[in-house]
Amino acid sequence: MANARAIIFILTVLISASDLKAMTITMSKKTPEGQFSRTYFIEDEKIKLRTNSNYFESFKGEAKFGLFEVKTTDEVKKKIKKLRELSAALKKINQTLGDKAPKYNPAGERIWYVIDGMNVNQFHPYYDDFGKLLNEISKIEKLSDIETISVQRKKDGFELKQFNRNKSSTESLSKESCHTNSIGTKCTIKGRGYAFFPL
Repeated sequence: MANARAIIFILTVLISASDLKAMTITMSKKTPEGQFSRTYFIEDEKIKLRTNSNYFESFKGEAKFGLFEVKTTDEVKKKIKKLRELSAALKKINQTLGDKAPKYNPAGERIWYVIDGMNVNQFHPYYDDFGKLLNEISKIEKLSDIETISVQRKKDGFELKQFNRNKSSTESLSKESCHTNSIGTKCTIKGRGYAFFPL
């Protein structure tokens, strides 16, 4: 397996930059509370992130999710380059094996990844590689809001703020939208996503 990986990574160097400009990577998890995801849209050196909840984020007093721009620092660029190499390796494997390529479909409540339409679950040989890189990026990424929703807990309920680069608005969130269980409170913003407040 180690030799095969080395050969694949050497092959990716030969792939032209034009083939690697656009890339989409999604991290998802399906639970009884819903399906939660973080999706990176990468084109050239522009990176955007879309989330449908704050489920994967460190809680800092407010639950925020939506569409963000990721600042492309040198450190982030290095991680993205490695992601491109892994994505190219996945494509090369699928092209080589064709119909004989194993099917790695999501199963259970484990996290899985979708890279340019290709599933990578916990049984895939690149599962840990993608997980490690995405975790490293999430720790160093600097985000700016494009179109986001944030929910804050108030004494008499929850406050919902909607933001985009043209306008913003604030309103109270109905109590019917929020439910508390043994791990915390989840608020559902219909058609947009979920806000989590840990106990």
